[in-house]
Amino acid sequence: TVVTGFSYTKVEAHDKLLALPYNKEVEIKSIQVLDEDVNSVGSGVRVGFALRNVKEDEIKDLMYLIKPNVKVDNKIEGKLTKYPWSTFNEGQNHVLIKGYAVPANVKVNNEKAEIKTSVVIPLISDQIPILNVNVKQGKPRVIGYVNL
Repeated sequence: TVVTGFSYTKVEAHDKLLALPYNKEVEIKSIQVLDEDVNSVGSGVRVGFALRNVKEDEIKDLMYLIKPNVKVDNKIEGKLTKYPWSTFNEGQNHVLIKGYAVPANVKVNNEKAEIKTSVVIPLISDQIPILNVNVKQGKPRVIGYVNL
């Protein structure tokens, strides 16, 4: 099975990673960058991974491949910093995790935000952007961010 995407950390052939949201361990059989086989890849590179120990239907909606030591959760709490020009409505919004917008229910009490997602997401940054993808055209979609 082959998946494509961007690397945000160093990955080497034969590394074992966790496929989210399925929590399935997969092994990197080989790596390609620009149709050339490589043994490892650094951060910020468009890649293709050939995966071992997984079938295509087992990772149909694959979101992330993460290293086993990365913390994951579907409930996040932190301080909300809202941009003054943004429109925020409690309830269904999105959180942006390394380029992937994940639907999330956001509740705010004073400046404290509680975020719940239907799937576990990797907590790899101290700031998580909050998006409102339902705003009218021409309005900013980025509401602000939550500091963990």
